[in-house]
Amino acid sequence: MFDVLPLGSVLNGRHRGDDLIAWDGTRPIFANELVNDVAGLSLHLSGRAGEKWGLYCESSYHFLVGLLAMLHAEINPVLPMNAQPDVIRTLNEGVSGFVSDVDLACSHIALPVSAVSATEIESVVNSITAVRDFSETKIEIYTSGSTGEADVIPKNIGQFESEVSTLELTWGDKIVASCFVATVSHQHIYGLLFRLLWPVCSGRAFCAKRFEFPEDLSAVIKRLYESYGTKTIIVSSPAHIKRVSDGVGLNDIGTYAELTFSSGGPLTFDSNVTYQTLTGSAVVEVFGSSETGGVGFRAIACGDQEGAESSLWKPLSGVQIRQSIENNQLQVKSPYCFANDWFEMGDVVSVGVDGRFTLRGRADRIAKIEEKRISLSGMEALLLKHDWVHEAKVLVLEGKRQCLGVVACLSNEGVVALRAGKKRDVVLVLKSYLEQVFESVLLPRKWRFVSELPINTQGKTVVGELQALFLMSEVGGGSNDE
Repeated sequence: MFDVLPLGSVLNGRHRGDDLIAWDGTRPIFANELVNDVAGLSLHLSGRAGEKWGLYCESSYHFLVGLLAMLHAEINPVLPMNAQPDVIRTLNEGVSGFVSDVDLACSHIALPVSAVSATEIESVVNSITAVRDFSETKIEIYTSGSTGEADVIPKNIGQFESEVSTLELTWGDKIVASCFVATVSHQHIYGLLFRLLWPVCSGRAFCAKRFEFPEDLSAVIKRLYESYGTKTIIVSSPAHIKRVSDGVGLNDIGTYAELTFSSGGPLTFDSNVTYQTLTGSAVVEVFGSSETGGVGFRAIACGDQEGAESSLWKPLSGVQIRQSIENNQLQVKSPYCFANDWFEMGDVVSVGVDGRFTLRGRADRIAKIEEKRISLSGMEALLLKHDWVHEAKVLVLEGKRQCLGVVACLSNEGVVALRAGKKRDVVLVLKSYLEQVFESVLLPRKWRFVSELPINTQGKTVVGELQALFLMSEVGGGSNDE
């Protein structure tokens, strides 16, 4: 188990000189480079104390540079959930500026920053390497809300530092000086905590790049071991774990990975067992949300049967839970939660007498596709704003790959467009329209155009009949799919 430093101390103490901070895929990055990069960006941010600035980066190392520079400049970081144009433009209205390593739909300071002289850097090094207390500094995380509009979750740095200490207390003795490698983004709270803050604050290294494919993940963890003699911690999600299949270097994962974490959605029992069987690497599932931080965890061992005690969730240290008497939803009180009092998560649960719990599903219409949270009603509301759409229902379709499906009644203009071209042309227009708000991975893959939505005698849409529209086309061999 390692000592955990607060963020205000990571540029001081052990993070000096040639301490390994990160690996960017081609070379190691040491502490002295981090200090210089933070110093360089700090010069661009001087005189901005008290302001809010957006921070979006593809590289976790660039993100760390941006985060530390903002904190030392007394700027409050604001984290968008993605870099979609409408998301950035909307957020940009409430911030004083942006820092990013990719092109954004607004002006921004680009990382890495333009050349800064050694003399200029030296002038601020003493300041940024001094121990600081950032525990009360506010950070805002944007996430998809229940209405489809982005919700902002305000937290303070101290809450993140406290949760990192809990992660080290819970799993630190099971890992050594490993390098954290991820398939998930640091822009979301799970990736921010597990992929970045935990290794940074505990003196371990992390991979700056995100790896989406099993063969790339396998190659990098093997290279890290051969180059530095370090094993890896994999920070992943159910969608990526489901993609693991034989023949892509899975033995490397079992040989060089110490532990695999999964969060962002339910990991099926079969996927869990298959992954462990093929790789030999244990999977620790973590349950939580942007609002609450981590809530609970479980680790189903190979050989356990579905429904065994290991399938129950155990609350993290410091987290109190209870089951609502009114609606059986999970309520949480936690030092990592943005709310000071009990917070209702929207997940239906059964809580046992020993405090462990079973998840029974979502109580609202928030779904997770590829581990990204999406409001189905929010997408429906956006579709209804398009001139071609009169009514629309969005639903989650299960299969080899979980995806969204749309059943829509077109307006008169939409019918004209449909008759003038092909179904695919209408679908492409509507998908392009949705893509201004939603990431491409969340776009509906299956579409059905009907004259009216199926309803029951109460005038309510019947989900089963909507789903049947997709099953019927599969049997008949025709569809309006991509």
